[in-house]
Amino acid sequence: MANDLHPSALRDQALARAQEAIAAQERLYAAKFSSHHDLESLASATRSLQKMLETRNTPLQSVRSARDMAFMDHALKNMYADAVFRAEFAKAPRTTTARESYRDALNAANMRWLIEHHYAGRKVLVWAHNVHVMNAYYAPGFKDVHLSQRPGDMKPTGSFMKSWLRDNVYNIGITAFEGEEGFAMGGPRTPILPAPAGSLEAC
Repeated sequence: MANDLHPSALRDQALARAQEAIAAQERLYAAKFSSHHDLESLASATRSLQKMLETRNTPLQSVRSARDMAFMDHALKNMYADAVFRAEFAKAPRTTTARESYRDALNAANMRWLIEHHYAGRKVLVWAHNVHVMNAYYAPGFKDVHLSQRPGDMKPTGSFMKSWLRDNVYNIGITAFEGEEGFAMGGPRTPILPAPAGSLEAC
């Protein structure tokens, strides 16, 4: 997109801010998200790029469609939100209702935009962990699941989508025969014993 922009001043500004965002993200990954300064640099760069996208009657609108601009806005929001989530997880790995619910609310917002705009009128298959796509609520620590939300429960993406799509969405759960489980972002792993004879997983 940036190479097609004119005047060159706007092109150079967009490229510079994009490079700042990418560099800050790379430093955050290298430092395991321990640098508050780099997180602020990423926030500044992504906000600046979003402001460029939001400003009307600029050359940006002449080189990309409104849908492309909206997609880029989502990508920038997610770039920063992902960094914030990882930085908070690095400082305090224990699961919190607010953090997990916010993460899944963003997932649902992204999915809704894709369904309404990018894949409008088409069937959509979303592959994700059961805990994110289920139409239920899970207790802190993932120790229990409730059909009705209780105080302290986290709201997954599936519940957001069910509220919106109602009978036009359904879920398929996946179970495990044996192996081990743990957080994708690191932490202890727990073995999963082989499924007992006669169980669904052993069939």
